[in-house]
Amino acid sequence: MPVGWYQRRRHLLDKGVHIDPDCAVDIYERLGAKALVPVHWGTLHLFFRFQAPKRRLAEIAETRKLTGVQILGHGEALQLR
Repeated sequence: MPVGWYQRRRHLLDKGVHIDPDCAVDIYERLGAKALVPVHWGTLHLFFRFQAPKRRLAEIAETRKLTGVQILGHGEALQLR
């Protein structure tokens, strides 16, 4: 999922392309998906906030004990089965 700007409002640079981590997890759970792999989370370097979506998603996954959330580093690969 295209996870980006983490606040519940659209940023002018985002153009509505990304969803925030809270919405991403809601969608993941509603779909009953086996995995959630966020993409684009570091695309917009908004000063000190570009890591915020990744941190927020990790926080939600840990709190809800969601083992299917896979947060990859830039350039990191995930083997799908």
